[in-house]
Amino acid sequence: MAPFEPVAQENLPQPLISLSDRTVYLKAMLLGFLAEKSLQFAVTLDLFELVKEISKHRKALNRITMHRNAATNKTRFGISKTVKESLFQDLQKEFFSLNLDKSTNSSNQKIVMVLDLYD
Repeated sequence: MAPFEPVAQENLPQPLISLSDRTVYLKAMLLGFLAEKSLQFAVTLDLFELVKEISKHRKALNRITMHRNAATNKTRFGISKTVKESLFQDLQKEFFSLNLDKSTNSSNQKIVMVLDLYD
């Protein structure tokens, strides 16, 4: 006797979801992501613009894989120089506030956190 096999999903008609319902769902996904990752809602517009731009390149997007180590290395050795240069240019033109915090983590490693506030 053959094992039970469910009806093939591709043969069933797909329910039509209105554009307004899909829009509401996508907004909820974006806001849920921000809340789940404890991100500031101030980044909502920037993140939304990034998602729109990335989604234009669907084929390339589907080929991307990103793991924590790869993301760290790409940031440290790839884009960090550009970010530093941009930050230095901004700091030379604007007033800023600098906060330093020195501490030790649970592994007894010394940590310095630098917070730079500028407009």
